[in-house]
Amino acid sequence: MKKLISAGIIGASLLAMPAVSFAQPYHSPHRGSTHVQKHVVTKKIVVVKKHRWARGHALPSHYRRNYVTDYHRYHLRAPAPGQR
Repeated sequence: MKKLISAGIIGASLLAMPAVSFAQPYHSPHRGSTHVQKHVVTKKIVVVKKHRWARGHALPSHYRRNYVTDYHRYHLRAPAPGQR
């Protein structure tokens, strides 16, 4: 009986050995970590090009709808004859 129990224990331990060898090792995320992460922030430069209208340039059509009729109120000279 003693031999049978000891043979059973030895047999079970021999069968359990391969299962133990497949166990994953424990790796702590902080143990032996020498990797340093850099946080890089880049700033985007936004360039807004604004077109400046000057005398002599063509006036866009959506600005031609609006015109002044009361020149004295806005301290403007009256247009030449034949112009608005």
